[in-house]
Amino acid sequence: MASSISICNMALAEIGADAIASLEEESVSARECARAFDQCLGELLEMAEWGFAERRTALAELPNDRPGEWQHAYALPADLANAIRVRRADARAPDAAPISFLIAGGKLYCDVAPALFDYGRASVSPAELPALLVRALVLEIAARIAFPVKKDGRLKEGLIRQAEVARARAIADDENRNPRRVPHYTSPVDAARLGWEVA
Repeated sequence: MASSISICNMALAEIGADAIASLEEESVSARECARAFDQCLGELLEMAEWGFAERRTALAELPNDRPGEWQHAYALPADLANAIRVRRADARAPDAAPISFLIAGGKLYCDVAPALFDYGRASVSPAELPALLVRALVLEIAARIAFPVKKDGRLKEGLIRQAEVARARAIADDENRNPRRVPHYTSPVDAARLGWEVA
């Protein structure tokens, strides 16, 4: 199981630097790893709809400050990394027609009430990360710290390329493990025939 220290030490090994015992120790390596770790993890979590980080929650309604555009406004989850979809709370089919929504000003706007929200979490511990995502994170961190620690621009360039490949592999692996179902479109006429509420 990966930890922030083990991931940072793998990144340091990629650039040929000595391992660290703690992110708080007084060394350039520890300081740069501490600076890069959360930023790189956050960026990776926002880049894709990771199956392991997906969560569904009921949204709390807020006063709507855009009544001419949207019927409802909701509070966003505190641990939101990326939005995936909004669903009707009473939807019978998980692959119902997609529902339009907007995230702006710290709120989610849509025309559905009550609403369920599928999203990717930002609060993920390193122990939850799949192996290929750990590899991508290691290379992202290594690319970020290569110049500050080793002062080697060519090393940094090579690590950037490796990180891009590792990131693409991790995303492809996650998509293969958690295929996204393409929603089937149901026209408003067919929805009314089925007894669904038509907005």
